[in-house]
Amino acid sequence: MDKHGTDTRSQSGEVDLAEILCALWNAKWIVLGITALVTCIAVAYALTATPVYEATARTLPPTASGLVNYNAASQVTGAAINDMLNNESAENIGTLSPNDAYAAFIMQLRSTATREKFFQTYYLPVMSKESNASAQSLWRRLENSMRITLPTQADASATVTIQGTDPGRIADWSNRYVALAIDATKTILLDNLKGEIEIRKQGVDNQIATLRMVAKASRESNLIRLQNALHIAESIGLESPREGMSLIYIGDGRGRSGTFLNSDLTYLRGAKALRSEIDQLRKREDDDAYIDELPDLLKRQILLKSIIVDQEQLTVARIDSAAQAPDSPVKPRKSLIAALGLAVGLMLGIMLVLGRLMLKKA
Repeated sequence: MDKHGTDTRSQSGEVDLAEILCALWNAKWIVLGITALVTCIAVAYALTATPVYEATARTLPPTASGLVNYNAASQVTGAAINDMLNNESAENIGTLSPNDAYAAFIMQLRSTATREKFFQTYYLPVMSKESNASAQSLWRRLENSMRITLPTQADASATVTIQGTDPGRIADWSNRYVALAIDATKTILLDNLKGEIEIRKQGVDNQIATLRMVAKASRESNLIRLQNALHIAESIGLESPREGMSLIYIGDGRGRSGTFLNSDLTYLRGAKALRSEIDQLRKREDDDAYIDELPDLLKRQILLKSIIVDQEQLTVARIDSAAQAPDSPVKPRKSLIAALGLAVGLMLGIMLVLGRLMLKKA
């Protein structure tokens, strides 16, 4: 204070703590009224706001038993053929481990293609009836309401979480999204497997066709040689080999035509024998019995055709817990909103009182 007893802080517009507390006490009903009003507004909002629910579907890696049917193709295409044929020429189709299958599933779970299919198949038809929003707006809404959690080193599970106002619907959508990812993964893996099997089938079929073609061409060439020899034998009147004639003829002991050491002497067998052999060659419908390599190839062909790829017997992910319709919403959080309303109302009341005090001091 100066020599005249005047409070210099009051003259300069400063407010001490005592004045603030006194002002707040005097205006306590105003502060309490504003606090109550804002709190009531917050509570009213929490009670009337549309509740938002959340449903989660959780998956885990498959077990080895779920891949038995798929991996059986590896044994049939490689090891089984090698054991049967006693060779090591057949190459296995790569086997699929549970981690490999689950990694393929995770890729489809997070892929845009799966999300677009879900959007077009399930989300858009329903939401377009309830909202006049454009497809792009609904797509953004789906992006904001869906959350996918990927596996970590500590937790191998993956989750699909969808938020919405209808508990039953979002639970169904979460499960359907996981099912779409599983089906997409199976389709890709089995298409790759079928492609590998088909390549091997075509390779074996081509080898068989080539061997049969070569055998047919060889039979036709042999037939021409025999016909030429028959013409010579008939022209010299040699019906049967002459007594005492020594013929050196090389055959294979399997009923197939052989040759003389000098093929020009085939006519010495005589016209009767040549006619019989020519007749047999003309009546022969196929040459399979005379192709050494054919039996092994036919076995391989049968094994490849025996492979049955069943999508229902392939497991790429296990459903650890299917999404269930939630009982309580995740939004709005009524207690939090009420607490925020109380805090905001109290702050507004205090600020109003302090503002009035500062105006008086100005």
